[in-house]
Amino acid sequence: MKSGVPRKDEGFDIVINGVNQLFADLELSAIASAGFHKEHYPQDTVQIRTRSDGTLRTVLGHGRLE
Repeated sequence: MKSGVPRKDEGFDIVINGVNQLFADLELSAIASAGFHKEHYPQDTVQIRTRSDGTLRTVLGHGRLE
């Protein structure tokens, strides 16, 4: 991200109930944001997608990934 604009294969998407809702450039920020949402809305399905390879991980609770 040299120009300040992330490429399509950089960063992490936070997916809530199957819809891309948020973007984070650092993995730690993505985990913290997703965990915060999951604690406040435990009924939602919250996942983190790695843009570089498309890996999708489910958030079980604050900071815990499946």
